[in-house]
Amino acid sequence: MKASPYGGRIPYFENIDDVAFDGDALGVALAVAPEFDIACCNWPDSYPYTPHCSVRLAHGRHYLCCLFSTDSLRIAAHTTADLGPVAADSCVEFFLQPDGSDEYWNFEFNIIGRLNASHRRTRPDAVRLSAAELGSVVRHCSCGTAAFDERDADGPWRLAAAIPLGLMTDGTVLPRAFQGNIYACASSLTVPYYLSHAPIATPEPDFHRPEFFVPFILEP
Repeated sequence: MKASPYGGRIPYFENIDDVAFDGDALGVALAVAPEFDIACCNWPDSYPYTPHCSVRLAHGRHYLCCLFSTDSLRIAAHTTADLGPVAADSCVEFFLQPDGSDEYWNFEFNIIGRLNASHRRTRPDAVRLSAAELGSVVRHCSCGTAAFDERDADGPWRLAAAIPLGLMTDGTVLPRAFQGNIYACASSLTVPYYLSHAPIATPEPDFHRPEFFVPFILEP
C-alpha cells in the first residue's frame, strides 16, 4: 500500500512495540506498512542525482517505527558519535511537529545508526537531546555500525528505527497528529544528493523549513 501524494495516515500495529528491539522482526513487521516515497528533487540544477529512497511507517502504543530504504550508487559513514554531522554521510531524516506544539523535532540517522536529534522553534534555537533521550531511540542498520570511507554500494541499504512518541510530549498524552517531512541526503559524497518526501521551495537545500511540512495522522 503506497501513501499518496504527501503525508498521510500511519497505521497502528498491535505488536510492533514488542519487536522494536529485534531488527529482523521489526523489519518483517514494517515490510507490510505503508510506503512513503522520498523522491522530491528540489534543487535539480545543483543536485540532480536522485537515488531511490523511501520509508515504511507504523506505530504502536509507545513507538513511531520507520524502515528507511536507500538505493544509492555510493555510500559513506564517517560520523561515529551521536549528535555529530550525520547529514554529511549517507543519511535519512524525519522532522516532526506535533499538532499544538510550537516546536519541531529532527531525527537524523546516518547509515550506521548514529543519531543527531534536537527540538526547536527555529533553526538557531536547537535543544539537543540528552544522552538518555538519544539512547531511547532504537536503531538497526543493514550496513553494521562501524565507520567506513566512501565506497560503492552493493545494493540498497536499510535503517529501521523506533522513536519513542513520549520524547515529543510530556509523556502523559501521546501525539496523534503531526506536521512533518522526511528526507534523504549525503552532503559529503562525491555526488551529493538532497531529497524530500514533500516539496521544498527554497533556493538552496534547507530541510529546517516547517512551512513545507505536510500532515501525518497516527491511526488508532
